[in-house]
Amino acid sequence: MGDLWFRCRDASGRISVAFNVEQRLGVELRGTTWYDEAGRPAPWPVRVTVASGEHRAALSGQAHHDEARQASFVTADFPMGGPVLRNFTRSGRFEASAFGETAYTPVAPPELVARFIEACEP
Repeated sequence: MGDLWFRCRDASGRISVAFNVEQRLGVELRGTTWYDEAGRPAPWPVRVTVASGEHRAALSGQAHHDEARQASFVTADFPMGGPVLRNFTRSGRFEASAFGETAYTPVAPPELVARFIEACEP
């Protein structure tokens, strides 16, 4: 599966994760907005699971149409701290899933993950 991207959410104490999925939700473009088969505009709500090792968390996320790939990408925010993030800092392993598809990070050196987490702290 594809890569994961992380981003600090300003000074909110939250981190965003984004990843590609093959699931295509957008079927019709009206103006600049994509709509799904039910006529709902993007972004669409989706359940995202993030995990590191045996630690998991279910999050509310959003699916967005990816016009370049004719598929979707998923985003979700999660708070700093918690067992998933702590294990990611120790192990360098992280994954996120939606629509039955899972994206993984390459194993990151724990010191690099720790520096990223520190940079995100408000």
